[in-house]
Amino acid sequence: MTFSELDYRDKVSRLVSWGHWFTFANALIAMAVALGFVFVAGIPDTILAQLFLVIYWAGHFSFITFIIFLVLLFPLAFILTKPLIMQIASAVLASIGVSLLIADLLFFNAYRLHLNLFAFELALSPEGGLLDLELWQAGALFSGLFIVELIIGMWLWRRPTRSTTRKWARTTAAALTVSFFLSHFIHVWADALFYTPITSQQHYFPLSYPATAKTFLREHGWVDVDKYAKEFREQTLSNKTLEYGKSKLPLQAPQSRPNVLLIVIESWRSDMLNEEATPNLHQLAQSGLNYKNHFSGGNNPQEGLFSLLYGIPATYMDNIKRTHTPPVISSAFESANYQQVAFTSSRKLGETLSDTAFSKFDIVQGGDPALGNAANDTNIVRNWRKWVKSRDMQTPYFAVVGFSSPSNFATPTSYNSPFQPDFEGVHLFSDTDLLDQVQLSNRYKNSLHYVDSLIPQVLAPLTKDASLEHTLVIVTSDHGMQLSDKNSNHWGYNSNYSSYQTQVPLIYVAPDVGASEITKLTSHYDLSAQLIKQLYGSNIDTKALTSGIALVSDGVHPWLFLGNDKYFAILETDRLTELKMSGQYKIYTRQNKRDREARLRVTPMREVLEELRRFYGNSQ
Repeated sequence: MTFSELDYRDKVSRLVSWGHWFTFANALIAMAVALGFVFVAGIPDTILAQLFLVIYWAGHFSFITFIIFLVLLFPLAFILTKPLIMQIASAVLASIGVSLLIADLLFFNAYRLHLNLFAFELALSPEGGLLDLELWQAGALFSGLFIVELIIGMWLWRRPTRSTTRKWARTTAAALTVSFFLSHFIHVWADALFYTPITSQQHYFPLSYPATAKTFLREHGWVDVDKYAKEFREQTLSNKTLEYGKSKLPLQAPQSRPNVLLIVIESWRSDMLNEEATPNLHQLAQSGLNYKNHFSGGNNPQEGLFSLLYGIPATYMDNIKRTHTPPVISSAFESANYQQVAFTSSRKLGETLSDTAFSKFDIVQGGDPALGNAANDTNIVRNWRKWVKSRDMQTPYFAVVGFSSPSNFATPTSYNSPFQPDFEGVHLFSDTDLLDQVQLSNRYKNSLHYVDSLIPQVLAPLTKDASLEHTLVIVTSDHGMQLSDKNSNHWGYNSNYSSYQTQVPLIYVAPDVGASEITKLTSHYDLSAQLIKQLYGSNIDTKALTSGIALVSDGVHPWLFLGNDKYFAILETDRLTELKMSGQYKIYTRQNKRDREARLRVTPMREVLEELRRFYGNSQ
């Protein structure tokens, strides 16, 4: 081996050793910055959760910095053998890393989210970034960090390494390694036992993906996951951060107490409110307000009903379920001494919302689900008419009547279906390649036509007892239905946020409101705001109670939020932006055509992120 080779190996060895110390120094810097995430998210209440937080904080950021060393600094030691060049390059990389961590902390403080691909694009947008950080401020931050990193690097290079220092370093490295693995083992346990004080911390830090193993533990019989899941669902957790429902309703008595009848027809898309498919509903729409540009808050039954009754995005749904928080409008009706009753033939109600949205309701089921949706919808009408006949005429009511036939394309066997050709026995998601679009569309129209034939039977007893003139009648749907429109090969719902799956009819008939077609952008969020104003007067401010704007008002939505916290869309007057929290996004025109040239807009994105945290306390 030549002298030059020995010299090269000695340089590389010393640079690698220096890189370890430089990485350790940056791990300490990252951990110091990361304390900000803890203060923003809040320190957990239990001692066990606090202990986990300390272990996870130390293990997570030491692991990330070690990976950066392994991927970047270690290879550079073999290329940049001159110490000064290596120190400068390392200082640049470290400054970039710490700058990104600080930017993520600022973003997390503002929106309770971590940076991702679309956030970076917005930050570089000509409109201005999401962090309100001027270019000179970002430059000054980076420059300051670079100087500090370079000083640290030079000092570490000149600092002699003693045997006691090496022993201390090995002990510290071992402790951090144990912290990393121990934190993941603890999270596996907490996740299996649904111990939320620990599992809720998984979103505290960036690049945080703690281990889970519920399936593995269940298969080996080590933990009764189903038992703990049941206990978790049944217990009422007090969540101090959820502010929805805590704003007090007005103390004054309601100005008016009309009956409210809300009819929800599952899977009824907007263009199916017409004289052919739904003649009775079309006629009803002529006697009230017909909202032509109305959207559900989601593309599936759960998110649609949630947005309709709660008036806030479905991103809050998990927290609402955990705290068993009822809708503000339901609490308002309760305080006004309304009777609340729901008539449904859908199992979706009992599975998802009976303990929350309908917790203050008397629930009347349509019958045995084995009978089919069409038969149960007939039973719904029968139960409704029986209830109207026996109710206390002196007590106003808020009634929800739900029909589910269109969601399964169902009609009674004996029903005279007007749309042909038609076929029975649709299995919507079994084999879409074999579905005939014309026949499927006719089957869907026939199911809507059948439900439409039930509407006069619903309204008839109100006309008979003269209570219809004191009743608000609202008819809408939970979401739409896509039928491979324009040969898209998209069927049903819950697959995208196109207008076929999210735009739904809304008919609003009230004694004090005339007939008109409304073309402004409206949402399910608006119903709760409208009903609260109907009870307490138009001067009440509903902003603290709902994300909506009263339907009968001059207010206009610049955008609407559709979806949940993992996959959602921002609907604007001229386009639709679908996003995933991982950062991918697609932009479409209002005609549902992909616009590959369009880019994200800062203002609606900023406002959406603010709305998604508005009903949380400062600690969330």
